[in-house]
Amino acid sequence: PRTIGPPTPSAGTWEDRLSWDAEAFVQRRARIDDPEARDASCDYRVVSTFAETSLLEIRLHTGRQGQIRAQAQLR
Repeated sequence: PRTIGPPTPSAGTWEDRLSWDAEAFVQRRARIDDPEARDASCDYRVVSTFAETSLLEIRLHTGRQGQIRAQAQLR
């Protein structure tokens, strides 16, 4: 998945439930019934916007492997 354009709103908090996909070696959005799912939370702010991308400042509240990429792809 690819996010098109800057995040809306331009600042906020992303809160998701993520689980580790061992086969793909990435974090994924967790199924509701996944007992191994963990909370993932971070604050974000758009620093600059360019033609096809944006530069974000991210402040993690939790430290999941691949968390920033996983949460950004969910938007």
